[in-house]
Amino acid sequence: MPADDETCDDSRRMSVPRSRPQAGIVVVLAAGRPAALAFEAGPAGIEVGRGTPAGALDDDERISRRHVRVAPREGRVPGWVVEDLGSRNGTFVDGRRIGPGQASFERNVVVRIGRSLLWAVDDVRRSSAIRCPPRLRAARSSGAFFAAPSARSLSRAVRATRS
Repeated sequence: MPADDETCDDSRRMSVPRSRPQAGIVVVLAAGRPAALAFEAGPAGIEVGRGTPAGALDDDERISRRHVRVAPREGRVPGWVVEDLGSRNGTFVDGRRIGPGQASFERNVVVRIGRSLLWAVDDVRRSSAIRCPPRLRAARSSGAFFAAPSARSLSRAVRATRS
């Protein structure tokens, strides 16, 4: 018998506590090449540019050192705040260029900087992945699928960078 007087049968029925979702970005294309890299944004967001995060976009010469900040929006209506940090080539969200400063969105978004695509999602953990309908196979990442309202936008954005 275990030291805490719990039987083996009881321990199998105990549920595992679920952790909170980890909002973040998935790098779908890095300098025009397919990628499947996920980074947690944290409450303050994540700054993306050449060298950050973790050198993932170093090969994209169209990206500024400090290009964009992507942050989850808190409150009653969750979403994303995307801020262009004075980049030279601009930032595009769901196919539309945003001006200097912040733009706020009420859903998951696809952000294009240079020749790279970032997908802002509610949860970047692998356990948040679900099975995906065949029409959304472009959102596949390491055998897992991410669900988000912007999946159609992601598919269009990927096709647009290939042409």
